[in-house]
Amino acid sequence: MHDNIKEFGGDPYNVTIFGESGGGGKVGTLLCMPPAKGLFHKAIIMSGTILNVNTKAMSEALGEAVLKELGIDKKDVEKIKDVPYKELYAAGQKAMAASIGTRRPGTPMMWGFGPTPDGDVLLQQPFQPGFADISAHVPILIGTTFNELQRLSYNQSMTMDDARNQLVKTFGDETGAYIKAFADAYPDYTPQDLVSIDWLFRPKTIITADAIAESRKANTYMYMFTWKSPVSKGSVHGAELKFCFNRLHHSHSDLPSPGKEDLTLADLMSSAWAQFAATGNPNIEGLPAWQPYTARNGEMMIFDYNCRIRNNPDRLLEQIIDRHCFRQLDEFRRTH
Repeated sequence: MHDNIKEFGGDPYNVTIFGESGGGGKVGTLLCMPPAKGLFHKAIIMSGTILNVNTKAMSEALGEAVLKELGIDKKDVEKIKDVPYKELYAAGQKAMAASIGTRRPGTPMMWGFGPTPDGDVLLQQPFQPGFADISAHVPILIGTTFNELQRLSYNQSMTMDDARNQLVKTFGDETGAYIKAFADAYPDYTPQDLVSIDWLFRPKTIITADAIAESRKANTYMYMFTWKSPVSKGSVHGAELKFCFNRLHHSHSDLPSPGKEDLTLADLMSSAWAQFAATGNPNIEGLPAWQPYTARNGEMMIFDYNCRIRNNPDRLLEQIIDRHCFRQLDEFRRTH
């Protein structure tokens, strides 16, 4: 990218990288890689703060298990390059089950075939505790969608008692506190909102943003995308992409007929992304003034038909979610 971007009209000294979901995780990883230092100058992380927990010991155990599954001796490791993809994939899945265990989709952490800190190529896993100091001068735009990967309940009837009965399975004795904190954060909520809001990305995004805003020299900007599809009634994982790329007419599944408000939101969001890529500051005409994020101000741009700034609206709610939805991660940290 740095070497060739000039051929496409770009500036090799003003490169922005961004990604959503796994792409956001990769952006965070590059922020911790010395070989990537200087190759990009701004970073956008969209719904990507699931934690990668690979350790050197885990990766070594997995690698040995793959070789064993394939019948390849460690001294002949180069032979793995000749294994057909389907065979290699099948062996990898069996090796995970036999060594470090397989990951269930939707769990709050990643492991398996992924980056592993070695202190040289990768200094640390990203997100918590933030990013490596080598990226301290890189401005970051980071955020989530309202529902992300949570199962949606908007197309079914639901009473408060129905919602409470579902919530108690996760939040136990803190169910009442969860509902109260939710009402404080989102006064116009519905029972369906209570069980459909993101429980995976937003808590760790706040924790990550707190850490990097405190320790880095460059600014951090936070957003939340709350636009809801007329089809699913939700603001799901990846729904913001068509808006930040301004490609609404290619999104028939959850936006069959973009209206004027949709087109305006796409213009604003894509312009903010482009402005950040150019300058490291996403402020544009048509949006409210958007200040850099700190833990104290909790500044967050809401992207919806009514774009607006909110300040720390849901910190208590996300703390409750973090306590109850990341127990698997907590257990991992206690044992590793």
